[in-house]
Amino acid sequence: MQNFEKIILRCIIYYNTANILEDYPFTEDMLEKNIKPYSNTLWDYGCSLSGANLISASKEKLTLCLLPRTLGTYSRNGLSVNKMHYKNDAFKEKYLSGGDAIVAYDPDNTNYIWVIEKGEYIRFELIESRFKDKSVHDVHDVQELSKKIIREENHNNLQAEVSLATHIQDIVDTTAITIDSGIKGIKDTRRTETIKEHRIHTKEAGLI
Repeated sequence: MQNFEKIILRCIIYYNTANILEDYPFTEDMLEKNIKPYSNTLWDYGCSLSGANLISASKEKLTLCLLPRTLGTYSRNGLSVNKMHYKNDAFKEKYLSGGDAIVAYDPDNTNYIWVIEKGEYIRFELIESRFKDKSVHDVHDVQELSKKIIREENHNNLQAEVSLATHIQDIVDTTAITIDSGIKGIKDTRRTETIKEHRIHTKEAGLI
């Protein structure tokens, strides 16, 4: 890690003091003062001008400015970013109306993202706790593995559906036979009872 940091620092020094900015729009004053086409000399020149207005920035604001950007989408499930969902209670109406948002995110930690609105960074919290403290890369690995397992089980699921349909049909066929037999028995019983009833009535009437 220490050697890696040394490499990064060397790169920063190079790009600020030795990397030539070939397309920089030099002014006549800059040419007269022989300002070199390097980031550090151009910075120093700009700071020396009257009316130079440097804006102070906190470590937090600077970090947010350097985070990568992506597009988030509002839905009823929250704000969808990098295939995950985030929430902020102040944006409940947005979940219903939908739309997109420019989002800053930390690739190494998915716990929070920041919606950028009018130069402000508004923090949203991760909804899915199973992804807490993971990197975006780790989350995508989990999601892809889940999809792979589901794809591999699709064949077994199809076989189970066929087996279920067969069992149901067997039960239906058996039930149909039982019902037919039952109906026949009911009809025979009703016919017998009808005859009995008829005999009683004729006897009461003195016909037999």
